[in-house]
Amino acid sequence: MTFPVAQLRLSHRFFWHFAQIHERKGGRLEIMGGLTWSYVIKRFFMLLLTVCLGVSLIFIIPRLAPGDPVTAMVVRMLMRDGYIENAQELIESWKNRFGLNDPLAVQYLAFMRNVIVMDFGYSL
Repeated sequence: MTFPVAQLRLSHRFFWHFAQIHERKGGRLEIMGGLTWSYVIKRFFMLLLTVCLGVSLIFIIPRLAPGDPVTAMVVRMLMRDGYIENAQELIESWKNRFGLNDPLAVQYLAFMRNVIVMDFGYSL
């Protein structure tokens, strides 16, 4: 048994209703028959708050893990190769390079600046 494909025919009136911008009583500007500018602005700020919260969680969660990513990487290299010359100096130089010696607040501000300019840095 086959079913006919229903064709969606929308009138010009439908599109005009959603494209209209008119002024409502009380002087509030209305878009699309009920969607007000204040609602759009509130939703925009909710979007910004959600993005900031998400970026903050992305910053905080890896720092909750025990240890340090640079030391873990050097330990993996030691296990693979058996010996690394000047391992402690290598760890310190990488910590300085990635900013892991800075206080957490400085790291967070640098992270937020890099997210804003879309510079996601090096991947460990």
